[in-house]
Amino acid sequence: MKNLTKNPKLTVSFGFIALITLIAFAMTACKDPTGSTDLCDSGHDFQFTSTTAPTCIDDGFDLYTCSRTPSVTEQRNIIAKLGHVFGSAACPNTGCGIKYNYALGNIGPGGGLIFYIAPDGFNVEGYTGTTGSFAQYTAHYLEVAPANAAVSGQRWGLASLGTLIENGLTNYADATAVSTAITDGVIGNGRKDTQIIIAELGTDVEYAARSAAAYTTASNHTDWFLPSITELYFLRQSTSAVSGMPTSGSFWSSSQVNASNAWRYSFSSPGGFDSSIKTDAFSVRAVRAF
Repeated sequence: MKNLTKNPKLTVSFGFIALITLIAFAMTACKDPTGSTDLCDSGHDFQFTSTTAPTCIDDGFDLYTCSRTPSVTEQRNIIAKLGHVFGSAACPNTGCGIKYNYALGNIGPGGGLIFYIAPDGFNVEGYTGTTGSFAQYTAHYLEVAPANAAVSGQRWGLASLGTLIENGLTNYADATAVSTAITDGVIGNGRKDTQIIIAELGTDVEYAARSAAAYTTASNHTDWFLPSITELYFLRQSTSAVSGMPTSGSFWSSSQVNASNAWRYSFSSPGGFDSSIKTDAFSVRAVRAF
């Protein structure tokens, strides 16, 4: 009997078949995403996979997938996002339903002007105290009072109370801290801070936080407050897009620096925040979050 396992012709044949198989596989594979190995000179073989319809905030597209490497995909035939529809109880676009009743510059339910819109909402910090308590809630808008507080030139604090207000009041020790908060989009703390200041300073005299909280319109909303320094920043940024915004003067914020100073924002060109002594007199413009 012949020994086939040692037949050199069979060994060469098996080796040749294996080589041809390897080459064929390489020719049908796609390029390594890292670019380290060029496995396909002809490129990817994209085939239509599915269609994603546009939404209010995202573009629509046709998805194509490589038949050789399913992990490689490509978006084609981009359809622009729809954008929210204003003026109804909720946006009627398919898959949305978010409460999006107002556009920038519209008159809000409190009689003010809408200057900030957050489609996904933002958290308004709650407050618990003897008076003025409220639970935290999610808001989608900030509106600003159409006019400054009745009494012009308000103080932030009282000369006899030159101490650091604590109990959860927002403090930014320096300009870097304020800039970071602005970059991070920190909002929703002004209403809580207003109540903390009032609880500390009382209601015997006028000052910025009390004046803002006392603001009323024909709508009788009672949730107005002195905006934080970051909320004032966004108010200042809206002046070019929203008619009726203040364009000059400095406004107190509810954000504290230390025992003797608090933050204010200048609306005069080019605009910017600064630290001032709490007994200095600046304008007050109330806002509300809903």
